[in-house]
Amino acid sequence: MNRIMQYILPFLRIFQKTLKPFLKEGQLYALSNFEVGTCNEIYRPIQNDHKIIFLPTTNIQELTEAKVNIPHHNFEFVDYNTIVQRLNSHVQLSGEYNLSSTSGTKVYVNLEIPEASVFMDQEMKNNRLIEELPRQFKPQRTIEEEMNNNRRTIIEILNMVWNSENKETIFTCHGKITKIETGFGWYFMSCEICRRKVKPRGEHLWCDRCNKLAGFPIPRYRIELKVEDDTGLATFILFDSTAEKLLHISAKELK
Repeated sequence: MNRIMQYILPFLRIFQKTLKPFLKEGQLYALSNFEVGTCNEIYRPIQNDHKIIFLPTTNIQELTEAKVNIPHHNFEFVDYNTIVQRLNSHVQLSGEYNLSSTSGTKVYVNLEIPEASVFMDQEMKNNRLIEELPRQFKPQRTIEEEMNNNRRTIIEILNMVWNSENKETIFTCHGKITKIETGFGWYFMSCEICRRKVKPRGEHLWCDRCNKLAGFPIPRYRIELKVEDDTGLATFILFDSTAEKLLHISAKELK
């Protein structure tokens, strides 16, 4: 029996105002006045056909002295063959043959859980030494240093000759947002695999890069801003990850 269940918060604004400041990772809570429904969502983080649905009347009580043996971490590990079988199947969240992190991705190093201990023991039995790679820390910059990194004016950026050496260089610019352009909308529908923009084809949406129909297109931010400084005016575009960091909500949730 699977002891892990996905939960859904359909009332996002209510959650942000009341529940989010209250909930803490690793803390135990007693829940009441919630619903249990069938899980029909795509990209499920766990294998369970049911889900918990939070309601505006859901009551959450923190357990301060609970004597319940619930592990702080619970994972569903799969082997490589299972991942291959899930390719192009959007029921379970696995990714493709590459790993792609999101804003919710977490990395655990040397986690003290039974699964990690079993894996390490198997490697030792197979005479495969587990080598810990040296940690590489990037020097931390202050906000002021980040803001002034490769500082350019708008006119300098517009007059710059772009080539293979500087096309991926990060520049910063100090300016004022004078207008948010809404003529072209604030989001676009993207392919769930390659994240590129999809195009209408009949009654469906088509991805040119993947050369197939987009079965589960995902909305992503594309916000055009008019920015002005002392030297000129230019259009800056906020794409999905940057906009989500500023707004603290995904385009899918906001749409």
